[in-house]
Amino acid sequence: YTTASRLQPAQHNTQVIRNGRPDLVAGFDFVRFNRPQVPSRLNGKSFSNPSEVSDADLLQFLGDKAH
Repeated sequence: YTTASRLQPAQHNTQVIRNGRPDLVAGFDFVRFNRPQVPSRLNGKSFSNPSEVSDADLLQFLGDKAH
């Protein structure tokens, strides 16, 4: 804190202080999901039932993001 206290809060909260002695290390893990655009032909169908929506159907509209 002795190094950070010499700076304004907006300064020490938005940049890396390279010559300081940190006493706190923080890590953040998060996941952000975007709602997929489901084709109208699949609306109301159960995606967990392969007889209603096949893997090929899912891959067709999810594409590269299907993993």
